[in-house]
This record gives sequence, structure tokens and C-alpha cells, in this order.
Amino acid sequence: MLKQNFEELFKLKSVSKLASEIFFYNLNKLITNQSNYIKTSEILPLEKTDAVYDESTETIYFEHLLPEIKKVAVIKLNGGLGTSMGLDQPKSQLVVKNGLNFLEITCNQIKKFREKHSLDTPLIFMNSFNTQDKTQENIQKIGFKNKDLPWFFIENKSPKLKKSNNSINEVEYSPAKYSSNPELEWAPPGHADVYPSLYESGLLDELITKGYEYLFISNVDNLGASLNFNIFEKYLKLDSDFVMEIASRTENDKKGGHLALKDNKLILRELAQVSSEDESDFQNYLKYKFFNTNSIWIKTRALKNLMDKNKGILDLPIIINEKNINPIDPTSEKIIQLETAMGSAISLFENAKTILVPPKRFIPVKNTNNLLYLLSDLVFMNSDFELFPQKTIRIELNPSFYKNVSDFLKRFKVIPSLKNCDSFVINTDKIFDKSEIFQGDVLI
Repeated sequence: MLKQNFEELFKLKSVSKLASEIFFYNLNKLITNQSNYIKTSEILPLEKTDAVYDESTETIYFEHLLPEIKKVAVIKLNGGLGTSMGLDQPKSQLVVKNGLNFLEITCNQIKKFREKHSLDTPLIFMNSFNTQDKTQENIQKIGFKNKDLPWFFIENKSPKLKKSNNSINEVEYSPAKYSSNPELEWAPPGHADVYPSLYESGLLDELITKGYEYLFISNVDNLGASLNFNIFEKYLKLDSDFVMEIASRTENDKKGGHLALKDNKLILRELAQVSSEDESDFQNYLKYKFFNTNSIWIKTRALKNLMDKNKGILDLPIIINEKNINPIDPTSEKIIQLETAMGSAISLFENAKTILVPPKRFIPVKNTNNLLYLLSDLVFMNSDFELFPQKTIRIELNPSFYKNVSDFLKRFKVIPSLKNCDSFVINTDKIFDKSEIFQGDVLI
């Protein structure tokens, strides 16, 4: 690996000084085989959370919270293309409820919140080089803006890596090449880039200067993660610099990152951080009861202090993702993407805490099974654009016919009624082209 090759590339593509330093820091971990594995023998399961968000005791009187909730800025992570579902455009442009896409619903949630409580709550998107242009078009169409802050900042980018052996059979890493579409030689470096991107752009300083003391950060494709007084009240009572919303783990969540204790500190263990012999232990959802929803609350000054102390480079576990350089072409060259996870920063805060949240706070769309759930009558959206899952059921669509969104939409011309179902499993190549009502356990 020639460092000079990457330095020349960064200069050519105007990659920032901090972003390049973080890349080399993480690349060095890869080259020197610094294991990110977290062994089962090193950790203990998290047995209880610091707080529980109980929907049955939601706050009725919230005037006393107004002075504090005015200090909240909402950030949505909007860097993904949804390539796992065959998309080549921002996932946030996908229509998911009542003819609206993720971006439109998210903006409307904040608009309604502002109107209802006479607030100027800012909503800021972290876009990637992949999503910026389309998102900007959509934002202009919606007519959304913040009063005193920009509506976006840009996530850094990182070169995809080609792995090879040199003449003495040592592993080398070089920038991957894809001449037919050079943009695909780059990838976002993972949602933990929210920290250095906020810091280096000056936006973190601007937020602090303008009196914003708290950040609520979540994925744009999780419409359940909306700002409300009830969850904010729970967060304030914890008086913590870093709070993660977590949910109870089930069979469906066994591959998601779970919470654990290591040396009496909270950590997040991802699937990429376990060896093959520990994989079955990792997926034991009865043992590791809680998973990360990727919704966090963080104090701006605490984040600023942490970034200053570390000169912008956080020591986070690297995630080594092996993918095709063209993510929607399985025949294209295999490459490596180095990424870091936002939630893994929980280990860097001495007083980090957790809130157990109900299913309505976590409604992600990671595949077309999730998409059908959200589109169906299993999820209700009210006039404030808040989502309410009626119940959770098992949905399984045969990936041979339904994996990609384009194939899904060809077959689901009309979304059936699923509210009376207990499970919905489609193994055949069925086309839904008329109104249908299903109930019980459905197997086709």
C-alpha cells in the first residue's frame, strides 16, 4: 500500500484534512490486523436499562419542558442509496406512506411540531455525495427551511479498497478503480462520520453558539424516531451526555448490534465484531436482550469536548464491509469499504445511558418486507404525520421475486389489507392487482 497513492487521490477529490486522517487511522487498523472482535468471554449482557419509555404514562402537561426542548436540534442521517433493495437513488426518496416519501414525512413531522408548540426546532440532514442533489431538489419542492441554521451538511467520503498480494505474498490495499462509473470508487464512511463532519464543518460550534444544547440523531428511514416531549422528558431525567434508544431484541433482530457491558462500561457489539465461533452467542436474543435503534441523544458541549480532546479522530471499531464495487451488479469486482458506526461511540462517554423504547419508535425499512409493513394498514399515520404500528407480524417475501423495489412494485400494484394477519409469507410469484383482505397466518 502506497500512502502517496491515497494522498494524491484525496487532493484530487478535495477530501478534507480530517477526513483523510481518519481514513489513514482506520486503514492502519486494517493493515496491522488490529482485531475489532469483542469476545463473549470479555463481556456481560446488559440486564436492565436506565429508563423505560412507557406509552401509558405519556406527559399531558409539558409547558415546563418548553425552555429545554427549544435547545434541541434534530439531525437525520440521509446518506444511503438503499442498494440492498436494488435502488440507485437516495432511499429517502422512496414513497412509503400515503403517497409521501421518507423526506417529505420527516419534514412534515417537524413542521407540525413547530406549529403545534410555537417552536423553531431545526431539522438538519447529513447527506452524502450520493444523496445531496436529489435531496436538495426534494427540499426545494417541499419548501422546507430552518430559521437560523442550514438544513444540511455533507458526510465525508472514503475510497473503496482493492485487496491484493504483492511479489512477496504480502497483503496490500490500493484505491479500487471502476472506469465505467468513477463515482462508484467512493463510499460514505459510515454514520459515525456524523461526529467529524459536524465538527470540521463548524456546524457543531454554530449550534453551541446559538444555544442548542442537545442533538437528537436518527436514521431518515426510521419514521418512528420523531421528536416528542414524552421521550425528551425521559432523556432529561437521565442527565447524561450520551443516551441511546434501545429496543427489546427478538428473533427478527438477532443480527443487529446489541448492548453489553465491558469493564463496567456500556458497549455496542456489531455482528462484524464477532468471530465465527462467537456468532451463535451473538445471535442469542434471550441472552442479549437489547438492540441499538440508532437513535441517540447527545449534548453538544460534551461532543465538542470529546472531539477537541481527540483532535477530531475518535477511536471507534472499524467495520470491514466486503461488497461489489457496483452494489447493484453482483458480477462487479469485490472491494472493501471501511466504516464506523455512530452507536459505537457509547463506549467513549463515561456516563452513557439507555432508554428502552416501544416498537413505535423503531419502524425501519431495510428490505421489502419492512416496506410492505409500512405501506400496509398495519401502520397508521395521523394528521401530525406520526406513525402508529397497530401490531407487529412476521412478513416474508420470497427474495427471488420481491427483493428489489422495482420487482416489489411490479407485483404489489395494490397493497392488501394485513391488519387481521398474524403472519404473511409469500413464496410464490404472486401479483397483487386487486383489493384483498387477508387474515390469520397467510402462506402462499
